[in-house]
Amino acid sequence: MAAKFNVSVSFSLETEIEPEGVRFDRYTPDSVSEFEENSYFQRYPVESDGGELTFVIEAESVEDAESQISEFISDGNEVEDDNGFTWLISRVSVDLEEIEEPMTLERAREILLGLAEKVDDEEVAKAAEFVLDKLVSLEARLEEATQRIAGLVTEVAAFRMGGTPTEPSA
Repeated sequence: MAAKFNVSVSFSLETEIEPEGVRFDRYTPDSVSEFEENSYFQRYPVESDGGELTFVIEAESVEDAESQISEFISDGNEVEDDNGFTWLISRVSVDLEEIEEPMTLERAREILLGLAEKVDDEEVAKAAEFVLDKLVSLEARLEEATQRIAGLVTEVAAFRMGGTPTEPSA
């Protein structure tokens, strides 16, 4: 059964910048003559810290979640920014925390029916489904009774405050 995980990823970006296509002859005043362009610009590494992503992922296990995450963000992956620069992702750190889903009758039913289906005995599966269906039915009846009681409490309170009782609801 799949589990959900809160994921927090931090990382850095690295690239190298080398000015290309810078032409100073475009900017020279008309009074300049015998202009030579001998510029040589070196390549410099640039690193930027601060990458942070948070999201929820559904996976069969922690290992499966880590595998899914590494498909789109891991050391060495390339990304392009809006300026057209290509960056390498580096120093990726992933924190996973499984989200504990609250147990509900529906979730318990799903888990237990899944377990009963794994047993190689059709009677066990039928018995589990029968008992679980009865529990669901009892829960529905309990909810209905609770609502009816709440309605009666409201009517009694109104009656005590000088109101008139209404017809009981079915």
